[in-house]
Amino acid sequence: MGVRSFDKAVEVQTDYARQTYANFVADSQRICGLYAELARQTFRPWMASRPG
Repeated sequence: MGVRSFDKAVEVQTDYARQTYANFVADSQRICGLYAELARQTFRPWMASRPG
């Protein structure tokens, strides 16, 4: 990269780490939602056929 000072390099790395973590959390939440929907769709027929 074209940074000329140590402080700027640390700032760039910190911004990168922060953005990468935010993307990881967002992707994890999306995957969690997909698995939750898969579970709902999988067990919906079973729940509908239960007596009572």
